[in-house]
Amino acid sequence: MAEIKAAFIDSWADTKGMLPLLFLLFMGLEFFQHYRGEQLGTLLRRAGALGPLFGAALGIIPQCGFSVVASLLYLQGYVTPGTLLAVFLSTSDEAVPVMLAQPDKLGFIAPLLVVKLILGIIGGYITDLVLLPKWKPLDYAPASQALVGHIPGEHAHPEPPMAIIRHATHQTVQIYLFAFLATAALTYGTEKLGFDQMAKLLLAGSPWQIPLAAVIGLIPNCVVSVVITQLYLEGALSFGATVAGLASAAGLGLLVLFRHNRSWADTFRLVGLLFGFALVEGMILSGVLNL
Repeated sequence: MAEIKAAFIDSWADTKGMLPLLFLLFMGLEFFQHYRGEQLGTLLRRAGALGPLFGAALGIIPQCGFSVVASLLYLQGYVTPGTLLAVFLSTSDEAVPVMLAQPDKLGFIAPLLVVKLILGIIGGYITDLVLLPKWKPLDYAPASQALVGHIPGEHAHPEPPMAIIRHATHQTVQIYLFAFLATAALTYGTEKLGFDQMAKLLLAGSPWQIPLAAVIGLIPNCVVSVVITQLYLEGALSFGATVAGLASAAGLGLLVLFRHNRSWADTFRLVGLLFGFALVEGMILSGVLNL
């Protein structure tokens, strides 16, 4: 019990500075999503052949709901599978706010975003090259339109400032809680087992860490990106494994596909490509560039 208490105390000391910064970041993102989120969806829908390029660029904007928007547009036949994959591969959900909330970690943000942007563009166009000749727009508008009012973080009409403050507070508490618990668990594991044994459990130094991270990323929940990011910042994951995990972490966008795509074959094909691109990118960064 004393070791658990000590782990929580150490975790609080390491992460408490994140709280005010996370709140300010989520306030800015909430205002952006409420007043500009709908325009981003319209831009993506009208992108045409530039869809994967715009999808990858918009995907790096740190908002969990954008992968959901991309899935809805795909189900209505407005964007190609490559555009959808570009958004999934480049999106980072809450990874960027978590890094921004820790000033000493700011140097990690630019390399991560650049790599994921490039991966999104390349993966998106390769997907369209492979699938577009056989692709037929899916017309599931009635099912997907019913969800539009329930997209996390996306709103058709601007909300009052107090509602935005409440949303930002909720996101701040939720994301901080997961970052705090991930740090506490890692601290406790390191104290209890020793750093070497803890590293073995996380497959540190093993090529299997990359597919493990990519599989974890496929869990359809926005907080997965927080856990992966925190493990990376604590030195438990390599950069290659982190990119693989965040590239496959499409958040709630995958959940929308599984629930509302009537073609299971199409859904599994997209998930397979998502996992494959994430895996290859992670292996390239780890094996070729030794990152």
